[in-house]
Amino acid sequence: MNNQDGQISVDCPPSTSESSFETQPSRLLQSLFENIQAEKPLVVLNIGAALPETINFFANYRCKLFITDLLAEFPLSAYSPRDESESRITLRDEIADILSIPDGVVFDIVFFWDSPNYLGEDNISALMQVLKPHLHGKSKAHCFVARSPETPEGQIIHGIQDAGHLTVRRRSRFPPNYQPLPQSRLLSLLKSFTLDRSVLMRDQRLELLLTVVKSDRRV
Repeated sequence: MNNQDGQISVDCPPSTSESSFETQPSRLLQSLFENIQAEKPLVVLNIGAALPETINFFANYRCKLFITDLLAEFPLSAYSPRDESESRITLRDEIADILSIPDGVVFDIVFFWDSPNYLGEDNISALMQVLKPHLHGKSKAHCFVARSPETPEGQIIHGIQDAGHLTVRRRSRFPPNYQPLPQSRLLSLLKSFTLDRSVLMRDQRLELLLTVVKSDRRV
């Protein structure tokens, strides 16, 4: 899908299953976009639902927006193969097939949203193996994580209203396998990124802004 100015290209249609939402301010979102100029090319990976306001927001940029709701593809067949051919599929191969990132694409921003709370250690490791070749020296990432493994499952999903505000929707469907990790363990699994800033939210989740670690930067 392209807007009339040809500034944004989206590889999937917007979701309309959850239309009503509220907004909330986000200092980290504001920090993420404050130095991004609308006329500069921007490549973004959204690992979550194709919410219409998020797509509309990126229409203000010269943006190539890749959207894949990874959690909607669970459970992966690599965990429970139906036949011999599926038993040879690795988690990395399956996640790479789901994301279908073209060769040569390098992301400026990756939005994980709350997927790290559901993926589990093996899937997070496999996801990072897939993403590593598609990051550059100034790549950023954004996500929501549980403050601790005891933090209750959130009942909302987020999108982007503008550079300083998130949208908040009630979930109509809950992904399986809520399994939040301690923050230190999660950060050790997100090997290509290091923590830049974090903000504790009212529901005891943490909003994180991540940046590529020096050793993973492309020349």
